[in-house]
Amino acid sequence: MKLRPLILGKEAKEACDALRIWAEHNPYTLEQVRRRAAGIDPPPGDECQVLLPVGYQVAFSIEQQPLKEPKEGRDFAWVRHLSVSVSSDRKIWPSIPAVVEIGRMFDMKMDLDQCYVYMENDDNDDKPSAVNVVEIDEGAFLNG
Repeated sequence: MKLRPLILGKEAKEACDALRIWAEHNPYTLEQVRRRAAGIDPPPGDECQVLLPVGYQVAFSIEQQPLKEPKEGRDFAWVRHLSVSVSSDRKIWPSIPAVVEIGRMFDMKMDLDQCYVYMENDDNDDKPSAVNVVEIDEGAFLNG
């Protein structure tokens, strides 16, 4: 088994910080999330992504997600949504330790027992595409 190194140096930290700050200033509302899920609006583009050495593609957003049961009079929660994939000739999943370390670069707690974690496959086939982590932002950066 080949292992993919994760190198989180100064440049990677700066790129993650810039993307995190962009996401904090451009959060997706519940309506925007619903329109994307329904295929009405396109998925987020390059503005939500960063490439990290060696071959990690990371997407990060802050968004409202619906709650199964309303909490404190709201039917949504603010979440941090991280998606990590690995470029490879053979589609492979990124390792969970790498996903956790990358998440921490975006101020995520990464307590995976408290997050919604799911695997995403390419639309064209069943090959691995990305590991997604959705974490409720308890100290929501927005009051809304």
